[in-house]
This record gives sequence, C-alpha cells and structure tokens, in this order.
Amino acid sequence: MNVLISACLTGICCRYDGTSAGCLLPSELHSRYGLLPFCPEVCAGLPTPRDSVELRNGQALTQNAVNLTAVFEEGARKGLALYQSQNCHAAILKSKSPSCGYGTLYDGTFTRRLTEGNGIFADLLASHNVPIFNETQLQNCLLFLHSLSHNTP
Repeated sequence: MNVLISACLTGICCRYDGTSAGCLLPSELHSRYGLLPFCPEVCAGLPTPRDSVELRNGQALTQNAVNLTAVFEEGARKGLALYQSQNCHAAILKSKSPSCGYGTLYDGTFTRRLTEGNGIFADLLASHNVPIFNETQLQNCLLFLHSLSHNTP
C-alpha cells in the first residue's frame, strides 16, 4: 500500500525557506507502506528557497502580492496524478501550508494567525475523497491503513 507524503516531512529541504519539516515517522510507516515524497510547489517549478506564500481570498500570494495561484494549482494537479497513478491509499500532508494544509492554515496576513481552510493541494485531494492526515495525526493514519489492509482480500 502506498501513501503520498509531503516531501518536507521526510527530511527533504524543499520548504519555502530551504529547510525541511522533518518529523519522526513511525517505523511501521517505513516498513509496511510505500511512502511517496512529493512537494507540489517544487514539482510545479518553484525554487528552494522561495518567497513565503499564504492564501488570501482563494489566491496564493507572496507578501509582495505576487500571485502564484496558477503554479500552486499546477503542482496540485501533478500531485493528484501521482497519487492516482501510484495507487495510494492516503496522504500525509504538512499542516498549515498554503499547498498542503488541511483544516487550518495561515490567514493570508503573514502574521502567523491561523484560520479554517485547506491549502490548494489538500483541497484538490479532498475533492477526490482522499483520506488526509497531517504530521500530528500519524497514529490515526496508521490505524486507518491497518484497517484497510484487514478489509482487503
């Protein structure tokens, strides 16, 4: 079973500031499931490092109001295609990200305030009924995957 995962969570330095958001992944994720690292922003051609982006009124904007919505949407489409082509069963996405955030993300004011909503990639995956987890929900993801493996002939 394959799981798409935000590349930054695996230790790959692809975040806007050139760092990773590496987290301690349970060994069971590595040993039982195929993890497919993916960064929609890098896949769409954005450099690392790059300007910080937040979503405001559905638009992916830098602090200087450069609109990168089309680039973010392209990365999201490529990520969905990868998810589907690799027969993935879930996605583990970086929380609060303008691409990958699911449920909450920064509010577009660049003040680190959070608001309800989804990043562009997370929103596209959710619209295709993809089970989404973030780095604080890894045990829930494992329980979900475990339940799938016991319900599959």
